[in-house]
Amino acid sequence: ISSIAENNIWPGTGVYAVSKAGLSTLIKALAVDYGDRGVRSNVVSPGDIKTEMNFETAEAHAADRGIDIDAAWAEMVTSVPLRRWGSSDEVADVIAWLLSDASSYVNGATIVVDGGKSNVQVMSKAQLE
Repeated sequence: ISSIAENNIWPGTGVYAVSKAGLSTLIKALAVDYGDRGVRSNVVSPGDIKTEMNFETAEAHAADRGIDIDAAWAEMVTSVPLRRWGSSDEVADVIAWLLSDASSYVNGATIVVDGGKSNVQVMSKAQLE
């Protein structure tokens, strides 16, 4: 599991982004090196998924903006074309598909599960100031 952060970097997330990019590159290398042995390696890159990590982010966002937690959740997802948070079950469904025979010819792929967010250009902190 990686993250769309490997290609979408926000202020203060550089180390996290580098770790996810490194993981994705490793998985792709494994796909090349071990594909001839029947080993498939793929990356799932979630976006805005309602997880414990994002609960902490929502609380911080609410405090920074002086709004309640529900408003923070709503604001944080405005850059997602589907205009909602994803669930861990939706990510698990993609993983289950990758583990099934239905994906038997998928190797070295990155499957993005982000409601379309990585297709949207989000302005950087510098652009907003």
